[in-house]
Amino acid sequence: MESRGWHVTLLQIMLLLVLLALPAAADCTWDSLTDYTFNYEGAYSSQAYKASFKDGEKAPYKCQDGYLPSSQYSGPRILNATCRGDHWEWDARNLQCRPVSCGHPCPNGYCKNGDVTPLVFNFPQEVTFTCKKGYHLVTHDNQYWDPNNVVYCQANGKWSRPTPNCVEVVCPQPTPIADGKVDPPQGIFREDATVQYTCNQGFTLNGDATRRCQNNATWSGNDPTCEQRCPEPKPLPHGEIKTNRMYVIGAIIIYVCDDGQRSSATCGEDLKWRPEPPSCTDTKRQTVALPPSPPLPTTTTTTTTTTPLPPTQCSPLPSPTYGKLFSKDGFRINASVFFTCDEGYALHGPAKLVCQTTGIWDPAMMPTCTAPPPWIIILSVCLAVLASLVLCCLGFFYFMRRRRRSTPPPRNYRRQIRKPGPYDAISNDEVARLGKPLPVTSL
Repeated sequence: MESRGWHVTLLQIMLLLVLLALPAAADCTWDSLTDYTFNYEGAYSSQAYKASFKDGEKAPYKCQDGYLPSSQYSGPRILNATCRGDHWEWDARNLQCRPVSCGHPCPNGYCKNGDVTPLVFNFPQEVTFTCKKGYHLVTHDNQYWDPNNVVYCQANGKWSRPTPNCVEVVCPQPTPIADGKVDPPQGIFREDATVQYTCNQGFTLNGDATRRCQNNATWSGNDPTCEQRCPEPKPLPHGEIKTNRMYVIGAIIIYVCDDGQRSSATCGEDLKWRPEPPSCTDTKRQTVALPPSPPLPTTTTTTTTTTPLPPTQCSPLPSPTYGKLFSKDGFRINASVFFTCDEGYALHGPAKLVCQTTGIWDPAMMPTCTAPPPWIIILSVCLAVLASLVLCCLGFFYFMRRRRRSTPPPRNYRRQIRKPGPYDAISNDEVARLGKPLPVTSL
């Protein structure tokens, strides 16, 4: 009996192991209810929703957002799917879903002076807009529209942004240039129209001489300016010129000779470089040895090259006109030079220059001291004169008032004193002046 019991127990254990080894039936999940092939998704509701479904359980489904039942389908919008093991079995009525259409984005299906691509206007299609030559895109409120912008059809059947418009490209009037002119100065400037900038005699153009009206209704480049500049310095024989090519008034250029000699020149207000460039010597000197006898002429050439030494200082700088220069370390390498202007003058340019190890001042521009504009001087004088007149008037009125108070009355002036009536109040002083005794009432 005991042996038979053991057999039964062993059989039960083996059966349990077999059952454990068998794969468990998987449940259907809510996430798997979406079928992108037919554009289905779960019809969410608080009553129907749960994480998983057992075999045979049902769950609702419908067309995804942005999709509607096709025109051939006449059944309900929401159907039920049945869980079969680990997958869903769809309703036999075969719900067909089609994308929502947003319609043509342009009014009446026509984009004036432009086009839209592609010609597909269903969810979730993206479209772009273009304009024909001479026109550019603007928003519905006439603001700039980036041509790279895209508009897409939303699930609610509306476009993501209002449709832009194509308007004619017209650039604004070109900005006038001081000490120069622009040609033509005004007119209607459509796309690709150009204007030319030139400067008056003695001025140099800084910027683009030609500007073009662009598709975004703006001018190419930046507004140029006319500046007074010194001419391009001439090449230095047996040396080189170090410059930043900004030859405005106060700019500094450095002359470097092959033999190591250095000097500088500054662009003055007369638009000339001063001082004059140095005379550099040729470091490649040639010597010729003559033969002892004429019949056998031979020539021996010897070339000597010197290596320039590194600079020990920068070129000396002059004090600006109507100003002063200060330097604790002189003009040697790494020295700093400071500039100030006399009273009434303003400093234009850098207030500090530093001598670099290359022997060049940084920045390479000499500051200048300039007087204030004439209109400021005239305004200051007028204000001073006006203030003086106001003070004189106030003093005159004050003097006349003091004089009037201190002047005695004329001799024939008689002060009339009205005698008091029966009911008038009178003071003791007035009674005394009238020569009448003050009445006393005895109690």
